[in-house]
Amino acid sequence: MNWLALITLLIQLESGGNDLAIGDDGKAWGCLQINNCVIKDVNHIYGRKYVHQDALDRDKSTTICYLYLLYWGRKYEIKTGKQATPRIMRQIWRKGPYHE
Repeated sequence: MNWLALITLLIQLESGGNDLAIGDDGKAWGCLQINNCVIKDVNHIYGRKYVHQDALDRDKSTTICYLYLLYWGRKYEIKTGKQATPRIMRQIWRKGPYHE
């Protein structure tokens, strides 16, 4: 998986590259339009202490995105027996891990 290419694409799709973007009626923040539920997920899974404000920092938001997709991509592979392709990862990011 080319993580840099995937996350760069997601940044363009989500915010057009705007690190301070606010969307989804104020729920989605930053260049990757991160909802607080994603922050909570990453903190729970990895024992981190991110806050929603961290979504406005490109470095932190890309790390949050990477960790989230790494975890849920693996879960997808275990559940389906199929590889989590970039298309699947985009769907997980944009629609959530239970989008099927």
